[in-house]
Amino acid sequence: MTYLSKYSGIAIITILAAVPGIIWAFQAATPNSFSSLGSAALSVGKLLGLSGMALFSLNFILAARLKFTEPLFRGLNRAYIVHHFVGGLALIFLLFHPMLLTLQYLTISLSAAGSFLLSTLTELDKFLGELALATLVLLLVLTFYVKLPYQFWKLTHKFMGLAYFLASLHVLLIPSDVSVIPLLRGYMQTLIATAYLCILYRTVFRQFTVPRFQYKVANVVQVNPQVVEITMSPIKQKMHYRSGQFVFVEFRARGVRWEDHPFSIVSEPAEPNLRITVKSVGDFTETLKLLQAGAPVFVEGPFGQFTFQSIGNPKQLWIAGGIGITPFLGMVRELEKERVPPATSVILYYVVNKPNEAVFLEELRAIAQKFSFFKLV
Repeated sequence: MTYLSKYSGIAIITILAAVPGIIWAFQAATPNSFSSLGSAALSVGKLLGLSGMALFSLNFILAARLKFTEPLFRGLNRAYIVHHFVGGLALIFLLFHPMLLTLQYLTISLSAAGSFLLSTLTELDKFLGELALATLVLLLVLTFYVKLPYQFWKLTHKFMGLAYFLASLHVLLIPSDVSVIPLLRGYMQTLIATAYLCILYRTVFRQFTVPRFQYKVANVVQVNPQVVEITMSPIKQKMHYRSGQFVFVEFRARGVRWEDHPFSIVSEPAEPNLRITVKSVGDFTETLKLLQAGAPVFVEGPFGQFTFQSIGNPKQLWIAGGIGITPFLGMVRELEKERVPPATSVILYYVVNKPNEAVFLEELRAIAQKFSFFKLV
């Protein structure tokens, strides 16, 4: 894997976020843009506002789980890591945007800075920006620093669309370089429109736009007091996947919240059914013991590039802890059924706190005894 392909997604995000600043530099900047503290504060404040809004827009594209983003980041899980970082960076840029604009007025006089701050409360276009920033700060503080139940965490992300709506109105309504430079205005409008489409795709029209497979619960097996294995059979089309990938699963059953959660696939692709193994670690996963055969299931995916084939090397070392064994279960089951390359060698280190937490240990031992390419430690 080349360096460029490894970081292509990050490179694209960086370029797209920098484009507004590049347009501004060529079409709005003057020799006096950085000639004094006040003009430099104004110029940097503008640049941070443009790039911050671009990052804010791009973050909704990253959150939409679009298929083309996965290969750019080598998996949806890595795309979400970048999503988390981009959200924080957008907040920093957008926080410094009004601070630097205020500094520019402070270099003139204290009363000028006071008049500017007062105008953010009395003029609608500026007030929308302040309200958007306050909403964004509140939501991101809750995201980064408060441990919320999953359903409330998801709710805060839905309100992120409100913060974006207010911010986009601020960008499009306020007299600024965006309003007078056609290329910059067109670029920002394109980013904003794309972000809105992603919001509509993922939230408002999700039931109609997001492709999902229809399954039903076939069986629920209590593996140990804390772990259940759920087998699901397809109602129409079977989902094709590689072992090691994961899916977002929504169960439509009484006593279980109708919300999707990510789970690793433990079945292997040749099986007619889809299997996941879940440990009770919260309110939602605890209720999955209540599932009954026949309950409708909606499955979105598959996602992820954590597969035996994607590594590109037949000699692999796997390390799993506790319920983290789930992606490896599917992979070793697939290798058991397929004709593996002659040089294949897999060593699995399986670590648990207590012996009874080692789920499917006997099955793994049996595979290790049967096949020389697989070693369990």
